[in-house]
This record gives sequence, C-alpha cells and structure tokens, in this order.
Amino acid sequence: MTDAEMRATMSATFIMLQRLIVEVAIMKGEEGMAWIDAFKDTLTSEMKEAEALQERRADRTRSATSRMLIEGVAVIAKRHLEERQSKSEA
Repeated sequence: MTDAEMRATMSATFIMLQRLIVEVAIMKGEEGMAWIDAFKDTLTSEMKEAEALQERRADRTRSATSRMLIEGVAVIAKRHLEERQSKSEA
C-alpha cells in the first residue's frame, strides 16, 4: 500500500467512525453528548491498559497520536451532532 493509499484509508476510516458515533449518539437522545464523552474516556482508558499490559515502555509518540485521534474524532462527532440537533430544532 502506498503512502497516499494509507492516508486515504485512514481518512475514510475516521469519517466512518465519526459518522457511526454520531448515529449512536442520536439514538441516545438527550444523553448523546454525554455518551460521546464517556465513549472517548473509555477508549482512552482501554488504550492505557493495553499499553500497561505490553510490559515494556510505551511509545510516547504513538500514545500521544492515538489519544489525539480519539479526541479529534470525538470533537468532530460532537460538532456534527450539534449541527444535526440544531437543524432538527429549526
């Protein structure tokens, strides 16, 4: 896989995940925003646990990038959820 193909694959994956998160949050109704935050926190905790189980020093760059991606997808999902909620109220 070329570098461009890898970037395209990652971009598509993040878009699909963000959309899926928004759809689940919509089904949660009033609790949608809180659910996104809880989901993000759970992912971050699970990532930290996995790093601890590796019994070696964690790669700080990889860890920081993973957390940044989790945070970014959650922020984008919340923004899209807010947009959809405001459209449905109008």
